[in-house]
Amino acid sequence: MTPLVRRARRILRRLRLELWLVEGREATSGCRLSLVCAGVGSHVLDLAFGGPYRRRRLGRFWLWSLSRAIKEKGQGRAMVIIGVRDPYVRLVRLPKSFFIPAWVRGEVDLPLGPSVLNRSSVKSDLRRIQNNRLRYSVTKDPRRFHEFYHRMYVPYISEIHGRSAFIWPYEVMKREFRSCELLVVRKERQPVSGILITYAKPTPRLWLVGVIDADRKRLGEGAVAALYYYSFRHLETNGHSVVDVGLSRPFLDDGVLRYKRKWGVRIVGTSVDWLVLKLLASTPGAHGFLASHPFICRDGAGLSGAIFVEPGWQASPGAAKSKQRHYAIPGLRKISLYRIRGARVEEIDA
Repeated sequence: MTPLVRRARRILRRLRLELWLVEGREATSGCRLSLVCAGVGSHVLDLAFGGPYRRRRLGRFWLWSLSRAIKEKGQGRAMVIIGVRDPYVRLVRLPKSFFIPAWVRGEVDLPLGPSVLNRSSVKSDLRRIQNNRLRYSVTKDPRRFHEFYHRMYVPYISEIHGRSAFIWPYEVMKREFRSCELLVVRKERQPVSGILITYAKPTPRLWLVGVIDADRKRLGEGAVAALYYYSFRHLETNGHSVVDVGLSRPFLDDGVLRYKRKWGVRIVGTSVDWLVLKLLASTPGAHGFLASHPFICRDGAGLSGAIFVEPGWQASPGAAKSKQRHYAIPGLRKISLYRIRGARVEEIDA
């Protein structure tokens, strides 16, 4: 098969989607939830259901005919979630939808300022680093990379992401290591965690993280906190004023994004993959999912946060500001609050 034919097939697969009906119990409310999905990874479905769910194939449809397909197949369903890649997003004609990036990219300014270093959570991390006498070294030794990949990176990513984990192949990473440094955190000369810093682009990027044997005790001692803190110090010492801290899920309650937020992350971009989310019916399961997973979405040429409030929530200025302040991240234009009325999504004037 020629490269041209392979490319044509890839484009056709992205234009003609396979729709699925996915049903189960919504993870937070325990209520029944039914979704019409296409091109959605296991991470989103695990968020929605938190356990077993059933899938039934509904057929294949062209992107530009999704509106008709949803009207035919979505009767009685709570939501539709479609995974689509730029530049095909504009072909999805589902009115009043949210366009959610599959990933968001963040940067941190160096040196870390007082607004970051004075946060109680950062101070707690620095105390753990000091109390456990964690130190670091930086290497380009291929033997250290081999240990990092097999004993830190693979076990750690497999542990924290489960079946949705993506593991970079060893041979690919071995080639990429030529443009990287490996920062290793040690306790009493024993390696406990590591992070790859890549210099393939003008801005250095914190790329892959690992903890020795995915040991939870090491996590409690500050093994990951030390990776971030010492990486920032190392890059600052070498004259860098900004660091790319990589991709995060677009959900504002996502643990990785929240962890980066405390180090002063600023959202600077998105991946090329998007999720299109549209409410079809007001159901307890839909309320549970949307209220439990505030997300980042497209807002004109920029990005904003979207928070869904629980039924009966009282929209006082103080309560609204408290929610907005809790989820605010630099790089987002605003944090909007929404409620579900009937089968409609309504923005709350905060």
